[in-house]
Amino acid sequence: MVKLFLFLLLCFVASLHARITFCDEYQGGPGVGPGRTLVGTRTLNRAVAEIGDAKMTLVVTSPISPLTGNLTVPANVTLECAGDGDEYGLISCGIFTVTIQSSIANWPSRQIFASDCTSGDVLGLKRSLPIWFGADGSDANDDTIAFRSALGALPSSAGGCFFIPCGTYYLTDQTTVALTIDRKVQILGENRECVTLKFSDGDIDTERI
Repeated sequence: MVKLFLFLLLCFVASLHARITFCDEYQGGPGVGPGRTLVGTRTLNRAVAEIGDAKMTLVVTSPISPLTGNLTVPANVTLECAGDGDEYGLISCGIFTVTIQSSIANWPSRQIFASDCTSGDVLGLKRSLPIWFGADGSDANDDTIAFRSALGALPSSAGGCFFIPCGTYYLTDQTTVALTIDRKVQILGENRECVTLKFSDGDIDTERI
């Protein structure tokens, strides 16, 4: 009887340890479950590769998730950058490129890509927001690079939608928007009353979108 009790106790402890390990592995994960997985301690490249052909939402929660090589995110893998407060996942390009073939319909209106993801580093978007590339729309910082990066993520031949959320964006180069028009990109502001572009090529000029 004593041996049986000890055996059952050991089984319970082993089961409890397995549960704790599983929970610790995914602690803080936003709704991880069937069809969803965290990048976790893996690189983004490895996480995408391990998914293979499965249909999966890949959640980036690390403050920075750097690329380790050129990456194509296929249509079956939906990226989601999540977190709490100011601590949320960002994709860092470094010297590499990332091509997005999957849906971006649920991407939030906040930064997705780190500041090292500049024009031409992110490819394949049919809709692009400057805020995804670090524009803050507060009129306190120069948003020119973020605008260029967001524009560069759109197809050069097919155009796309360049969506600007509410805010006042300070730009030091008017050719950024002029280039957008030349590429047949549709410029769409969230609301004409709340989206302002402030240009400064010597003299400050403002336009509402």
